[in-house]
Amino acid sequence: MLRSFFKDGFDRGEKATHIVDPEKTGRASEAARGSGYQCPAGDGHGQLELRPWREAYLRGDRFDQDAAVALIEEILQSGRSAGYALTRLVGHMEWALLDNQA
Repeated sequence: MLRSFFKDGFDRGEKATHIVDPEKTGRASEAARGSGYQCPAGDGHGQLELRPWREAYLRGDRFDQDAAVALIEEILQSGRSAGYALTRLVGHMEWALLDNQA
């Protein structure tokens, strides 16, 4: 399902940001390539941006609602500043189900 969501955006020249489990960034890159995106080596801030949870929701090793909303605004504004009319943002929340009481 995400593949078609991203493919539509890539075809329209939109930016895509995917906040993902750090162990699944490779799989997310493969899905993007499968949707027609040609991932340049080292692409981190081009048309496709993959962000691991710790660099999005869990900065400072805890969830901060205000920081998460500010990050979303930052992502959307940076896409516009880079010349993209729209940014498609997908964020996974499975981290909230993990037992971090190790």
